[in-house]
Amino acid sequence: MDKSQINILIVEDEKDISQICREFLESAGYKNIENSSNGMDGLNKALTAQKDGKAFDLIISDWDMPIMTGLQLLEKIRENSQVSNTLVILISGKCSEEVIRQAVKFQVSGIILKPFEKDVLNAKVDSLFVSREIATEIENKRADQAN
Repeated sequence: MDKSQINILIVEDEKDISQICREFLESAGYKNIENSSNGMDGLNKALTAQKDGKAFDLIISDWDMPIMTGLQLLEKIRENSQVSNTLVILISGKCSEEVIRQAVKFQVSGIILKPFEKDVLNAKVDSLFVSREIATEIENKRADQAN
């Protein structure tokens, strides 16, 4: 996995938390990181990046934001066939059973509780990409065997 080729979008209305996420990810070797301050802007950036051939591989979004929440963003991402396969991690300070149920309904890739440490974020992100890489290898082997 070449982390320098992975595109990540952080959608967070609190600049301090957005900057911390960026620093954590950069410390793990991720280089292509963009920021957005709300879900609507994040959705627009994701769709534009897809059209420009620079799709985001991962969106990390705060749950509770103005204009469009992280859950609403996740729902819109999953409904749009152009970006529906994008990995999405939601970050939340309050994570009830109902919150988790709603996120799972829209196939959230992961949930991280605030406050969180660098190792928690980086381990979650790394594991998602390793899992996706393994799944791709398995699909390719099955396709080769079918031919």
